[in-house]
Order: sequence, then structure tokens, then C-alpha cells
Amino acid sequence: GYTAYLTSSEQEHATPILRSLLSTLVEQIGEPMHLGGMEGDAVLAFSTQQEFPDGESFLAICENLYNGFIARWQNIIMNTNCPCRACANVAGLDLKIMAHHGTFEEIQVGPLKDISGADVILVHRMAKTDVKDVTGIESYALFSEAAAKEMNIDAALVSFSQNFKHFGDVVMQVYDLAKAWENFSKRQERYFLAEA
Repeated sequence: GYTAYLTSSEQEHATPILRSLLSTLVEQIGEPMHLGGMEGDAVLAFSTQQEFPDGESFLAICENLYNGFIARWQNIIMNTNCPCRACANVAGLDLKIMAHHGTFEEIQVGPLKDISGADVILVHRMAKTDVKDVTGIESYALFSEAAAKEMNIDAALVSFSQNFKHFGDVVMQVYDLAKAWENFSKRQERYFLAEA
């Protein structure tokens, strides 16, 4: 919802809100991931380790990113009474995580460092899918088949595929982050017993 948010919101309030949400994500990126940079409304992280974490560990990383994002998102919503569109429309923002396993080259152009390759382009294509329309899952981590196989995960994943120009039909797996947040929230609930 970032394009709709930015094109319909006052920049002076939208920018600090996005900065706050994206900072929450950046703060949580650590080994084995490296921060690759910011790309508008996205944070790019990658790993060069041959031995990547198992699927359960990576799902935990995804859940931690989402839980941190949602906690900050809720905090922004609850602590503003500003009537501007930027503040009023924060509720329409959400988080999606893309994960792919492949090859890339680290390149430097002038003072800028980046990563490049067909697999990097595929991750960008994965960010523009019909997952929500096809599966009904709004907040998700989307794994390419290569990532799911490398991390040996298939539990709790929903199969999905989409055709991308130059890549053909790409099989992916969807992990419902909102459901993971619900489970996390339930574990945080407090129950009060009556004196009797």
C-alpha cells in the first residue's frame, strides 16, 4: 500500500512515518543477513554465507521482522490524533517479505555498492505478484521454490505461482505472517483470576 499511501498523503508527515517503520526493519537485520540498502519503500538484505539458516530459523527471522513492524505500526496509529491523510492512512500499510536463493555479483559503480544478477531481478518481480488476490493472504513472506528447498521448509506454506516476463512460470511458497502475529499475540495475553 506504499504507492497509494505516498501519492495520497502529505509528504511532511508521510516521510517520518515511513522512516520510523523502515528503521524498525533495518534495526532487526543482523547475521547472517547484511543490509544491502534502501530501495524506496523497501529494505534489501542479503547473505553471502554458503550455509544459510534452516527454514525454522529463517521463518523466525521473518516473524521477528513482522512482529517489530506491526508493534511500531500499532504504536503510530494509537499515538496520533493528527487528522492529515498521512496519519489517517497509516492503517493501510503492511509488510511483505520476499526470499530467494540464487547467485549474484557484488558491483561497485562510483561510490555506490550494489548486488546484481538475474536472481536479484527475480526478487524484485516477486514483490509485484497477485498473492493477495489468489490466496487471500495479505501479510506474507514469499519464498521462491529455490529458497524453500534450500531452507528445507514446506510446513505452513501455501503454494503459489506466477508468470514473469523473461523468467516464465515461477513457483513460490507463501507464509502467512498475520497468522504468526496472532499466535505471538496470544502468547502475550494476560489472564486474571478472580480471588475465589
